[in-house]
Amino acid sequence: REQGRIMVKIKVYFKKILLLFQYGYLVFLSLFSKREEENCVLMDLSGLLINRRPVQVFLQLRNTGYRVYFRISPREYVNSRYYGGEDYRNFLFEKMRLFSRRKHYDVVFCAKERAPLYPKRIVFDDNAPAFGKHCEGHFFYPILFHPLKLRAKRELEWASYPLDTKIGMVFIGNNGEAYSVNEETFHQKYHIETRSEVIDFLAQRFSDVVFRPENKEQLTQKLFDGTNDLLRKIVIVDRFRLDGKDYNDTLSISAYHLWTSGYIQPFCHNQAESMACGCIPIYNESICFPGLTEENSYSYKNLEELACLVQKILDSGFEKAALLKKRAAIRENYYNNLSLKSFEEKMRSFLSSDEKEEIYYICSRINAG
Repeated sequence: REQGRIMVKIKVYFKKILLLFQYGYLVFLSLFSKREEENCVLMDLSGLLINRRPVQVFLQLRNTGYRVYFRISPREYVNSRYYGGEDYRNFLFEKMRLFSRRKHYDVVFCAKERAPLYPKRIVFDDNAPAFGKHCEGHFFYPILFHPLKLRAKRELEWASYPLDTKIGMVFIGNNGEAYSVNEETFHQKYHIETRSEVIDFLAQRFSDVVFRPENKEQLTQKLFDGTNDLLRKIVIVDRFRLDGKDYNDTLSISAYHLWTSGYIQPFCHNQAESMACGCIPIYNESICFPGLTEENSYSYKNLEELACLVQKILDSGFEKAALLKKRAAIRENYYNNLSLKSFEEKMRSFLSSDEKEEIYYICSRINAG
């Protein structure tokens, strides 16, 4: 047994040594970086967790034409590549080049503790409970499309979806055990119900109008049976996974989207994704996004208010002209506040200003402290 522990330690040691050599190779490559490149941005990863959050920011920058470099100490590089979410670590470090002093960086994205090092910086804030005070900030991007969708640069494809409506209200997403284990945190820290609580409540209160298919085939059959029955139903898709185009299509033909929290914070990727598809949000007011108004969404404070809102929509919320107007309004809100075009305009505005610092509001778990 002791010999086994020694062997494990030896393997860990050699793997970390190998990663250190990889870092040294990146340093070597940085010595030959070109000076004259334009639109260079630095992401100082010191003190940040390497997970979906910095990947989102990197993809926003890359997809709007910036060359993105990273800065990190050898120790943090080794530890971040050895521990944590491997797919996101590898993706970031494979797509970005290491910091070089030969280059000029238009701006640096960094943790608050690193801000004094840079004359022009965008500082990460992941204090999600305080987001209600800041959601009209220039760089309020708590969460966007899932990184896999951002990688594919699919925003223009999403924008082309028609506003044909076949489903009344929809929820699509994982509703496994992970979405109920943080109940106390959601109630006390965010003052919001868990995903499981919202779905269970709707399934019981509106059991006569809930359609909860067991598989994709059952959903497809109901959609195309000629009855148009789902327009006045609550469709809950949580017993199987809808991927890719099936997921996009289902959101794009749904009038209303039932927002629920993620598994560790109020935000979830499907919130931004559904707005881009013109799906009108029905959301707890603790979930903050810029530009949400009575003209493009519906909010509630608790489950009883949600029940009244859902009943009101079921009774009178599917008049075609009004519905199309509201759907168009939420898509416009997405493009004005969360789209790549919006991000590009905000970056250009900040870079041309005399301001030294802006805050990038992103949901929990980017700062390591």
